[in-house]
Amino acid sequence: MLDERKRILEFMKEQAYRPIALDELFAALGLPEEKRGEFAALVDELLADGFIIKTRRDRLGLADKMNLVVGELACHPNGFGFVCPAEGDDVFIAPARFSGAMHGDTVVARIELVKRGKKEGAIIRILKRAHKNIVGRFESAKGFGVVIPANERILDRIIVPGEDSHGAKHGQIVFAEIVKWPVKDGAGIGRITEVLGSPDNADVEAEVILRKYGLPSRFPGAVMDEASAISMTVGESEISGRVDLRDKKTVTIDGETAKDFDDAVSIDALPNGYLLRVSIADVSH
Repeated sequence: MLDERKRILEFMKEQAYRPIALDELFAALGLPEEKRGEFAALVDELLADGFIIKTRRDRLGLADKMNLVVGELACHPNGFGFVCPAEGDDVFIAPARFSGAMHGDTVVARIELVKRGKKEGAIIRILKRAHKNIVGRFESAKGFGVVIPANERILDRIIVPGEDSHGAKHGQIVFAEIVKWPVKDGAGIGRITEVLGSPDNADVEAEVILRKYGLPSRFPGAVMDEASAISMTVGESEISGRVDLRDKKTVTIDGETAKDFDDAVSIDALPNGYLLRVSIADVSH
């Protein structure tokens, strides 16, 4: 299939001098009727990945031949952004030219101005959304609420109808599902699926970081199964080659809020003084 994708792209790059209809593409490639369904699926994949762009007249072309750029939108907290293609220069996007796109979305931008070598443009299409959920602070208003994203690069505030607030109170940190994406002249709509709690709670702060960056908060089942299978008994093979200090009274010295307890000390009284041992756990083992 990779060869067929390459064949389509190479044809459009080398021989298609203008946007081309799907039937014209099939004919130009000399495809038999029984292969057209398979190639149509490949074209759909290339469209979804942004390698090919479809015009409003349902014609197909390459982005760089139509003064377009496909890439990921990187927003700045001050309101502007850049479309960053896999190759080539970034395209500056002014605040009024986002067309409902959000930070991280894969978009198509039209280049409208090149000034001192810098490209400026407008987003004309959103190919893939980066965020289905938003974590942020809930602010209540009369009859509705607003979620202000914890990620300052997500510039859009999400409106939450009163019946979808999940009992959240003003100022609490919440997790919301986006049910309607932002558009050029309107905010996105969401519903709160979980109330995480007060922003002053350290556990809530940690949870915000996890959800802000899409990090997993639980180990996969296979990892948990493997951990459960580890014996809690120290076998002779583990003791061999190590100094056995299990008969010594050893005290951990990590602070109460430490994430691991791997440092410890023990003291033995000697005829001429004391012996202080500092033990550091073999964490990697």
